[in-house]
Amino acid sequence: MSTSSTSISTPVSGHATTENETLTLADEVKKYNTVELISYLKSQDLELSETALKILENEEVDGRAFLKMTEQRFRDYGTCCKACRLRQGV
Repeated sequence: MSTSSTSISTPVSGHATTENETLTLADEVKKYNTVELISYLKSQDLELSETALKILENEEVDGRAFLKMTEQRFRDYGTCCKACRLRQGV
């Protein structure tokens, strides 16, 4: 009779995961629509300006688009620096 052990990793957003289905923060963020992304960014206490958040809203940037944004794109929007650092950390 074999015994199988399953290790539990630290959950993201309260979801318990096993070693076979690890959910990263990037996996979670890419599911966000624009409203959810902006809410998440606000919750991270990044001191992003309302102007920067409004740009994300007006451009309808969702989680998937946010993760694909380049530093140049952030500069083009005038939101570089804090948003770039967050994206690099995700």
